[in-house]
Amino acid sequence: MRYRQYFSLFSFVFTVLNFWFAIPCLGQKIAVADSLKFIHQRDSLRRVAADSLKNFLQQMQQEPAMQHATFGFAAMYGKADTVLVAHNAQQSMATASVMKTITTATALNLLGKDFRFLTHLAYSGTIKDSTLQGNLYVTGGGDPTLGIDNKDDLLCEWFYSVEKLGIKRITGAVIADDNIFDSKAIHNRWVWEDIGSGYGAGSYGLNFHENLYYLRLKSGDKEGDSTHLLKVYPPMDSLVLYNQIKAGSPNSGDNTIIYGSPQSYTRILTGTIPAKRNEFIVKGAIPDPPLFCVQELTKTLKINGITVNQTAQVQRNKGYNLVAKNPNLPDTLQLQPQLNLQRFHTTLSAPLGEVIKTTNYKSINLYAESLLRIVGSTIKGNGTTEAGVQVVNDYWQCKGVGLQGFFMEDGSGLSRFNALQPLQLLKMMKLQMNERNFPVFYQSLPVVGESGTVKNLCKKTAAEGKIRAKSGSMTRVRCYTGYVQTQSGEPLVFVIMANNYGGAGSEMVQRMEKIMVLLAGLPF
Repeated sequence: MRYRQYFSLFSFVFTVLNFWFAIPCLGQKIAVADSLKFIHQRDSLRRVAADSLKNFLQQMQQEPAMQHATFGFAAMYGKADTVLVAHNAQQSMATASVMKTITTATALNLLGKDFRFLTHLAYSGTIKDSTLQGNLYVTGGGDPTLGIDNKDDLLCEWFYSVEKLGIKRITGAVIADDNIFDSKAIHNRWVWEDIGSGYGAGSYGLNFHENLYYLRLKSGDKEGDSTHLLKVYPPMDSLVLYNQIKAGSPNSGDNTIIYGSPQSYTRILTGTIPAKRNEFIVKGAIPDPPLFCVQELTKTLKINGITVNQTAQVQRNKGYNLVAKNPNLPDTLQLQPQLNLQRFHTTLSAPLGEVIKTTNYKSINLYAESLLRIVGSTIKGNGTTEAGVQVVNDYWQCKGVGLQGFFMEDGSGLSRFNALQPLQLLKMMKLQMNERNFPVFYQSLPVVGESGTVKNLCKKTAAEGKIRAKSGSMTRVRCYTGYVQTQSGEPLVFVIMANNYGGAGSEMVQRMEKIMVLLAGLPF
């Protein structure tokens, strides 16, 4: 009897315990079932969305303006391992400025967000009785932002640092040393009509004032009228300008071309600006930024009472020096490399994270080229475009990105010889999400409908404020890449590229805007 009582009690306890522990197991089974159901529903909706996108892309490709174009598209979810939609995604295409995303991402990952460009002041010789018996050097570190906020403030800062040394007279010259980069500031495969204009400014070891000068022009009242050059800022004594710019239609924008090669001070101004403008600003590329920098410093020193005996000079290529084409000056001077320079002042750039944000927000070619060259200098000890490209190729190959059909000519995308597959760029942008500094990179991309080069896109649509993207454009090339916040909040990576389409560029942009709106409207 007692055995039966114990057995009954044991059975009761076992049943209670079994039921107790079964409750969470049952809950887990229900949760798993619900989760599987959710995943199934999500995947079904994604397939429907993908089919809708594919149909739209196929219909768009049938438009007359697109029948002879090369169009590529690819998109995938940030947490997925497979591509959601791909259309001509393995076709190599011209990139324009979306190449900057690769340059900035690589620089950020390898150098870090806190990296800074350094510009040093130094002198050779000795200081005795308030006289520097030697030369004053400005040693460039490739900083593309040097003197951008206010060049006069920077020059005054440098003057005060010289004054602190007690120098009242310099027997030599103020010399620019830009040897951190090679002397090929302009890429061989940039087109002639680009390199004299502001967006075609080259990257030097010593950059200054974004390597830009500004033309203030006044246009006539009707199309075809002449224009008048009112002012050049900053002024350059040796600059010779032939103004052939005409007035265009009132809303035509800046359609000017400035012809002129590096280190040549003759410029031919052509093209049009809008009619009926009392003031219209056009940007040009300074012919020789390192020389201009030390010329401006020499002027500042003299104005403030420090005598400089010799003319400002540039030291390039282990001692070769080029100066402005001026009949009163020799074309070239030989300089021996200076040893035992005494550094006494250093100017730091903003952190790299901030430089990259400006690069992508404003799409500044100079910044991208300088980033590529400093990557080559830092990683390979060679401040050339070629070394920078090799670092980029090596880096992404190590990340598992196949580079067949990937052709990188420069850091900015200005060369039409740049090309890549949409799928390659998609993979790079996806991999970037796993990087420690991804938040910095993400914030460097402007917001569609709100900021940067994409601020006028997708206004009053589901895409406004929901996409961060880099744009790229040149004649018959339009591209976008970035990240979409879908309705569920999960990020979606995308690439859109179009080459050699018919019709106006604005019409191609409108097609791409429709794609962005579709992406932003995805439910999951």
